[in-house]
Amino acid sequence: PAGMADLAPADIEQLALPYAFVESTWNHHKVVVYTRPIIVIGERLGYMRIYYSFAEVARQTRFAIVIFTTLLFTIVVSIAGLLNVFLTRFVLRPVATLVQAMRTVQAGHLGEQVCLQSDNEIGEMAQVFNQMSAEHARMYQNMENLVKDRTAKLTKANEQLRTEIFERRRMELALQEREAYMRTLIENLPL
Repeated sequence: PAGMADLAPADIEQLALPYAFVESTWNHHKVVVYTRPIIVIGERLGYMRIYYSFAEVARQTRFAIVIFTTLLFTIVVSIAGLLNVFLTRFVLRPVATLVQAMRTVQAGHLGEQVCLQSDNEIGEMAQVFNQMSAEHARMYQNMENLVKDRTAKLTKANEQLRTEIFERRRMELALQEREAYMRTLIENLPL
């Protein structure tokens, strides 16, 4: 056909293909070539060839990957920061407060209370701790009062026993003196 003389045999074959795009290289660049004949009133007048370079697409793809990676990294770091703040504020700090209160109770300061207003498990732990600590303080105070009361009763009973022992010894001495006196009288009686 006329106007096809300057086409390479591969290009002529491409014109016969049902699809229009073929990958190729042009000036050491990867391109897509669109080649089609120009037909007017049934006559082929020539052909049209369009080269489209993938260099711009590759550059835009690399740019999109960099943007996506940066955005993804920023989102991951932001989420990690938010999780850190959330865990610190709502888990770690309240747990540390409870641990410190437990150590205070362990050191002997019964009745220690924590102020954690929360509707989750940590808040429930704080309430249970407060109740337990108050109960231990109450029980310890009751035990201390009982010990003081019993000590006072024992002291009083001990004092009474001492008084009784003293009185018995005094009476015993008095009896011994009378007995000795009576023996002396009996021995000195004229018979």
